[in-house]
Amino acid sequence: YPNIDGTPFFFHPTRVCSILINELNNHDHSILTASLLHDIYKYLPEIKPEIIEYNFGPYVAFLVDMLSMDAQHLNSFPREFICSETKSIKFPADDYLMIWLAEHLDNIRCLDFDIKFNPVPYLKEISEKFLPLAENSTNPAIKYLATQIRKERNKIIG
Repeated sequence: YPNIDGTPFFFHPTRVCSILINELNNHDHSILTASLLHDIYKYLPEIKPEIIEYNFGPYVAFLVDMLSMDAQHLNSFPREFICSETKSIKFPADDYLMIWLAEHLDNIRCLDFDIKFNPVPYLKEISEKFLPLAENSTNPAIKYLATQIRKERNKIIG
């Protein structure tokens, strides 16, 4: 599935993953895997959550499923997820929001060469509906991504 500029769509998820690694120094394999798979249901509907869970584990499947939903459902997600493999506690709302913000940061940074939509309404929607979710977070990674989105937005719409 190519982007409008002709590059493979997979470039977008790899850039999202790169933001998480290079800008946030995040090396959590579950988060990085989910970032690479965040749009899989949109482009490959034959891939089901069971396939993701079988191949990557329940937490990655849970995150990818969450990422296929609208961010407005964020408050209905469980606050904690106990990872069965490692017995560690994960915070799906934070992990979801981190991937979601990195995805939209990439979209904004790529508007010059991969316009999929009218950027002004898109930027206003992110600013009005979703950046407030980041405002309520105490997670420094989420705060960083929100700041970067605002900087990129301001370059476009002031």
